[in-house]
Amino acid sequence: MRPNKFNFILFLAFICFNAVNAQLSDLHYLPPLKQDSNNVAIQQQTIYLSTPVTTAFTVNVYRGTSTTAITSFSLSKGTPVTYNLANGDNNITLVTNANTGVVLNNSGLRFEAPSGEKFYVNYRGRSGSQAASITSKGRAALGQSFKWGGAPIEADHSSMSATLGIMATEDDTEVTISGYNPNCEFRLGTDVDGITDNTITITLQQGESYVLEAAKDGTTANIDGWIGASIEADKDIAISNGMLNFGVNPSSASRDAGADQPVPEDKLGKDYVFVRGYGGSSNEYIIIIGTQDNTNVYVNGNTTPFANIDEGEYAEIPSTYFSGTTVGHNMLVTTSKDTYAYQVVSGDSGIHTVSLNFVAPVNCLLPDAMNHIHNITDISGITASGGVFIIASTYTPDANITVKDGTGPIALPASSTVAGTTDWKTFYISGLSGDVSVESSGPIAVGFLGFNGARGIAGYFSGFDTVPEVTLQVSGGGCLPGADVEVVGESFDSYQWFEDGVLIPGATSATYSPTTSADYYVRVVKGGCTYDSQSLSAYYCDPDVLINKTVDKNKVVEGETAIFTIEVQNLGANPVTNLTVVDNIPSGLTLISSNPSVGSWSGSTWTIGTLNSGVKETIELEVQADQINTHSVTLTNTAYNNQTETDANVTTDSPSADITIYNYISEASIDFDGVDDYLSRPGFLEGLDQITIMAWVKTDSGNNSNMVVAGEDEGVKLWLKNGRKPSITINTKYALSETSVSCSCSLNYDEWHHIAATYSRYTGLIKLYVDGELEKSTLKLLSLTEIESSSNANGSFEIGRLSSNASDKEYFKGDIDEVRVFNVALADSQIQKMVYQEIEDVSGNVYGKAIPKPITTSDVSETISWSNLIAYYPMTDIDIASDVVNDFSESGNDLNLYNISTIVEQTAPMPYESASDGAWEIESTWLHGTVWDIEDVASNKDWSIVKIASNVTTTNSHNNLGLIIEDDVSLTVSDENEINNSWYLELKGTLDLEDDCQLIQTSTSDLVTSALGKIRRRQEGTSSAFWYNYWGSPVGTLSATSLTDNNASTNNDNNTPFNLNMLKDGDGNPMTFTSSYTANGNISTYWLYTYKNGLTYWDWKKIGTSSNVSAGVGYTQKGTGISEDFQEYIFEGKPNNGTVVLNVTDKGGFGSTSGSTKTEYLVANPYPSAIDIHEFIDDNYGVIAGYVQLWQQWDGASHNLNEYDGGYATVTKLGSIKAYQFQGILGAIFGAVRGTLTPTRYVPVGQGFMVEVVSDGEIKFKNSQRVFIKESDSNGSYNSGSIFLKSNSKGDDKDSTSKNESDDDFMKMRIEITSIAGPETNRELLLGFSNTTTDAFDYGYEAECVEVTNNDLLLDLEGADMTIQAYGEITSDKVVGLNFRSSGNNSFEITATDFESFNDDQEVYLRDNLTNTYFDLTGNEAYSFTSEQGIFNDRFEIVFQSKSQTLSSEQAQFDANYMYFQNTTNMFYVKKFSGSAKNLAVINMKGQRIMELENVDNYTLENGIDLSNIATGAYVVCLQTSANEVLTKKIIKK
Repeated sequence: MRPNKFNFILFLAFICFNAVNAQLSDLHYLPPLKQDSNNVAIQQQTIYLSTPVTTAFTVNVYRGTSTTAITSFSLSKGTPVTYNLANGDNNITLVTNANTGVVLNNSGLRFEAPSGEKFYVNYRGRSGSQAASITSKGRAALGQSFKWGGAPIEADHSSMSATLGIMATEDDTEVTISGYNPNCEFRLGTDVDGITDNTITITLQQGESYVLEAAKDGTTANIDGWIGASIEADKDIAISNGMLNFGVNPSSASRDAGADQPVPEDKLGKDYVFVRGYGGSSNEYIIIIGTQDNTNVYVNGNTTPFANIDEGEYAEIPSTYFSGTTVGHNMLVTTSKDTYAYQVVSGDSGIHTVSLNFVAPVNCLLPDAMNHIHNITDISGITASGGVFIIASTYTPDANITVKDGTGPIALPASSTVAGTTDWKTFYISGLSGDVSVESSGPIAVGFLGFNGARGIAGYFSGFDTVPEVTLQVSGGGCLPGADVEVVGESFDSYQWFEDGVLIPGATSATYSPTTSADYYVRVVKGGCTYDSQSLSAYYCDPDVLINKTVDKNKVVEGETAIFTIEVQNLGANPVTNLTVVDNIPSGLTLISSNPSVGSWSGSTWTIGTLNSGVKETIELEVQADQINTHSVTLTNTAYNNQTETDANVTTDSPSADITIYNYISEASIDFDGVDDYLSRPGFLEGLDQITIMAWVKTDSGNNSNMVVAGEDEGVKLWLKNGRKPSITINTKYALSETSVSCSCSLNYDEWHHIAATYSRYTGLIKLYVDGELEKSTLKLLSLTEIESSSNANGSFEIGRLSSNASDKEYFKGDIDEVRVFNVALADSQIQKMVYQEIEDVSGNVYGKAIPKPITTSDVSETISWSNLIAYYPMTDIDIASDVVNDFSESGNDLNLYNISTIVEQTAPMPYESASDGAWEIESTWLHGTVWDIEDVASNKDWSIVKIASNVTTTNSHNNLGLIIEDDVSLTVSDENEINNSWYLELKGTLDLEDDCQLIQTSTSDLVTSALGKIRRRQEGTSSAFWYNYWGSPVGTLSATSLTDNNASTNNDNNTPFNLNMLKDGDGNPMTFTSSYTANGNISTYWLYTYKNGLTYWDWKKIGTSSNVSAGVGYTQKGTGISEDFQEYIFEGKPNNGTVVLNVTDKGGFGSTSGSTKTEYLVANPYPSAIDIHEFIDDNYGVIAGYVQLWQQWDGASHNLNEYDGGYATVTKLGSIKAYQFQGILGAIFGAVRGTLTPTRYVPVGQGFMVEVVSDGEIKFKNSQRVFIKESDSNGSYNSGSIFLKSNSKGDDKDSTSKNESDDDFMKMRIEITSIAGPETNRELLLGFSNTTTDAFDYGYEAECVEVTNNDLLLDLEGADMTIQAYGEITSDKVVGLNFRSSGNNSFEITATDFESFNDDQEVYLRDNLTNTYFDLTGNEAYSFTSEQGIFNDRFEIVFQSKSQTLSSEQAQFDANYMYFQNTTNMFYVKKFSGSAKNLAVINMKGQRIMELENVDNYTLENGIDLSNIATGAYVVCLQTSANEVLTKKIIKK
């Protein structure tokens, strides 16, 4: 509304500056403040009163609401007053905790001169190390709208807080404080965080006050969350604000106090000059607080904003913007809208001397005298060192500026110019004392800064002049037409009238005759200064109701809201009555809410009633756009008014507003018509060295002409040849012609496919990808230059047509979505990881949206910076209202739409998503199956991303980059298939793995689960209630887990433990348990054990059904006693994934003797897939012995340990051997029975197995060990299938031939010894020969026998008994030693049962050194012999040439069989060696020479060299003969 009518007398507004510096006033308010605790910031306090008036007058001082003065002073220029207050929290200027956050009636001070004479009031307070100054602004401080000001509280000390004091000037004043950080907490009495409301409203009577404190220790939001908070009142108030205490260094406790009194928002300005204090880089800076949105802040005349701030926000301008680094340098700050300005200024260089000034804007209305500052260096009884700064007009000669202090006139130093303005200059004068006055012939501002010890202090002062008044009056009839406005009283140099803020040409006299109802003001100039009068309004004599309707958004999409605003104003001189406004919201819009400024809204009518002259009222009508079925619709909304009086309609109404509703699709693609649809913007690809461009496309049926997807002319053109063949064209600088690459494939019509292409000048390669698959690559010969368009280019980047001046634009017909352009040539894996998902910026890198992981190369070594994405058009939230497709990169390459009328729902598979229950292979199962190829399993890509949002079944294997199973649904996999996930698996529902189906997660795959996300995995175990299986669980308990790296070197803590209560039977029913020894359709809890770091039988540890069994830990369990051959179990829970670590300790120390020095651990495959023993062994080098053992029972019906028919099968990287009969706790021997199954190199799901621990450390399972190997694929060979050792009957020997079909380079043979007469015995040995192993110990390829019997045949490895051993290549002179023992006069047979990869002519003999017999082992016959009791380790050998060949061979000087190391004596022997050794060196596996001897004689070699001083481990002994022949021997020291 306009409150001023022609019959009012108005005064000049002085461009809002007339009162800003009115520190010189007849009335002053000092609201109280709050320090953190008594005396921590301020103790001694003094108020300094001074005046330029030479005649004494009375000043009364009032406290709180009292109308009786607490004291009075006689004040004149010659008799300034010093008024001392009580120390610390006196509840006058500083309040206690109890008086904080509550309304006070006895705090705060009011100073008043009844005579109307003007004076200064300056508060100064101090403590032992802090000081502060507050300059009262007098009547200029009174107002109704403020912002809480100050500086951030950064220092680290408990005594720091921000404070705000408010004091009312009238009764019933309502004050609202809002806009601070919602997390701010304010003191209420003794409760430091007692006020947490987002808005504080209080009512004050005249003289009452209210104090807030935001203690820094209360919450981090209190550091600066209060800065810029709004203080609004309905009547005039005064405030003070600041920090008691604050500091600038977060890592320091250095601090000081700072506070000042600001003016209300309507007395601010836009131009500020600051003069630097003594501080350094951190304790001199500027705080600018916005009062309006979109305020630009400029520094030192720079036309680029330093910052843009909204209302309540602040900008901190560092000291680097001062003109120099020392005291007296200056800075100019200008703002586009009115702002508050505070300066953090220091009295000394130390950060403990900071203080705070509220700074006034500069303008030509500043007073020309500051007369005077009383006792400028005094801080409540102590003296400060410092100086005065002066800001003066450049139009004022320096000689016209005089400075006096207590000693008399002071010489003025040279001025400093202010960068960015020619209007102002600054001075700094140090060393002043006493009463200080500054006088000038032009405008000035004056401030002081100083310090005493650790105390810093500053104040901003000014002298004051009287501002001239401009009085306007009305002549004529008082209403239009016929009235004039004129300036009366004082005359001015010039005049210019304005109508509604717009200059009226020619209206340059003191009088103006308006013809239109409007706001008018006059701008006058006098003495070089410009003044604006307040506005006044002109009204018509006849009734004139102006109605104006606007809408905040004239284009909206479905579901979006808009606000119609109706303004109705009475432009007549008299009231109108019974006024109503009718607005019938048109169909297509739904009214959401109404907000009238007066009156009420009902139906479609706004009832106002009486509207007085000049009054303007508004109503806001919020509407929501309804759904439409067309591209867009435009609606017109019209309002009209009714009232008792006749509306003369002198002023033209604007009662209507149009709004256009557009069809809205959030995730969309654009349908191009092939005629004239396209997107365009200025080009940005030319000149690039590298590029990747990609898009999803769906070509319409029948397309057979060339169609462009996206690009710039022929420089970069992604297109479809003949409407179906993906193609890329690249042209480079200096190239003779462009190069095109086309796929031999043809896209299916009406089906989404992804096409991408890359080019790099550094390789010259152009690559074309279809659905992420590299289809073709071409070398652009002689290019190696940047991209360049042809001369026919139109200079644009375009989608949907050729950006060329050619007549054939090759318009695209079909749909295009998700166009991306990178300025780098991406790797294959990077492209593949983003094909089936949208992307987003996370911490500056390109991340997937469906899979929240960074897009990386296959080895996860290289990410993609978001800055490399130079254009990204996901067609999301298309602003079709303004015909713009937004670029979601940071490049701002928005596209304009041309002629496009069809925006369709996004149907490209980002990702694939199911929608209906059904089979994977059925189109209708999928959300947009009709335009996807997901049902064609053969075409599914390994990098696809699939979201299962319904119950889906499949009988196929599936590889994917990402698999997401949503809540309450399942993916059921049957027929022994694989789900292979290489990047991200999210389980909210269920992955049901039937049969021998398996889940493989690769070494880059991470698992995320909800609290209910799980898998089901089945496994069969023995049904015999007397037989053990060794188990491990592929799942753990259900729990929600977030995304972490599951495949780090450390344990994946997302895995959870398993307990047996989780087990279900094959029908899905929970397993039941019994405490009886023998189960009967249930599980006996008596046989549940784990074995961790065990040495003896007594180290088996019993577990219960609820005991936690960690991932990777094995446990024992006997069968359920059912009649079927096998018992099926269902493991249901969260699948184990990633790195599984078991901490192990070699308790037995050196040696591998069972029951004493051999440490063992029962581990288990922790995954819902098979694992490769080779990888497991390699990953645990140095921790385990290099072989594993799997338990099998094959007969018996007893729980008596000595009656078990069972034992451990052994597996190495060379191969495996069946279980040898378990000897029992007492070492008894139970005949020749061996296991019925030979394990393969693959451990199936749920299988537990024993490992020997050889050193303290960690056993690790990794995703890299996981393989998809089915149990049904086991065909008896070592490298085929996996076997869960669960056979139910003796003779169930699927692997009776133990045939190995190896994929390695080994020649392998198996030999067996069987007793013919005497105690039953049977032993199988496995030997392997290759060029990658040696005759010495080879980790992972050998297994030592740990159950040597009294009748046994074993392989010899330097005195150790081995069951599996690898050797170097077969040579004719190779000799394999065998260790044999017999318990008495017994008969035996030795047979070679299998040869693998041996040549037919390879000779293999068993040499019996006792009988000097050579027996051909290749003849499928057994060698029979007898033996007496004893150990005969030299009797048998395997050799590879016949006896005659051996005898005829030339005897070498040295036989390597006679170099050996004896662990029992730690001696190394060289036997049958003629001569001496020039050099003998012992070398470790790192190639380091641990020991070296020169010229070793034959006697020493024969009698042995002591190696007891070397550590345990593997070594190579190198011997150099006198003939310079080098002989080597690998040894193992235990």
